[in-house]
Amino acid sequence: MRLSGTSRAVASLVDGRTVLTGLSSALPVSLRPVAGGLCLVASAGGPLGGDRTALDVRVEAGADLRVVSSAAQVVQPGPHEARSTTSVRLAVGPDARLDWRPQPVVVTEGAEQHADVDAVVAAGGRLLLAETVVLGRHREPPGRYRSRWRVDYDGLPLYAADTDIGTGAPAGWDGPAVTLGRRVCLTVLLVGTGAAVPDELAPHTLQLAGPGLLVSLLVDEAAQAARVLALLQPQATGASTVRAG
Repeated sequence: MRLSGTSRAVASLVDGRTVLTGLSSALPVSLRPVAGGLCLVASAGGPLGGDRTALDVRVEAGADLRVVSSAAQVVQPGPHEARSTTSVRLAVGPDARLDWRPQPVVVTEGAEQHADVDAVVAAGGRLLLAETVVLGRHREPPGRYRSRWRVDYDGLPLYAADTDIGTGAPAGWDGPAVTLGRRVCLTVLLVGTGAAVPDELAPHTLQLAGPGLLVSLLVDEAAQAARVLALLQPQATGASTVRAG
């Protein structure tokens, strides 16, 4: 069975607190309120080939939202096709903050995952957008992972990138110009004025032509990527308490 659905959330600032004023979920991923934010919960196995997942999250002016996930996504081929797709749309209002750091995406042998991320950040807004991709399970050949990121800040393009790695990707994906043969790829985009990283991550950081930084790291184990991600804690807006509206 192929699954297709859109889960949506709106976080607003109400009396100095962040309130979830809109929340709806659909298979195969549900949004669940947790202390300090939202959790992405797989309400069905997978994703499997043929699944279409869409997530739409908006953080309104002054609000502060953190989004995590309950477990890694294990992408597997479906009975009729290999390809699954995920579409993420994020909007961050003026002086708002969104911290988006789900657990890794594991692309298993024979699977093909397509991920599109479109983010719009208003002036004064801040976004931490993290992605960890694991190419194959332990001692397993990788599937294929393709992603497209488009991020705007204050009405202007800030970052655009397309990635195609894993079995079936163009030749050279596992070479020195792309993954260096490593199986875990961590990408973190920090958007907004004053974005900074610890000194130990400076060699892996690129200053964008705008208010933002890009951190890219290639490692052998997902635990290594998790330790790096834990070092990146963006400054809060002061409205981090989240409750359902």
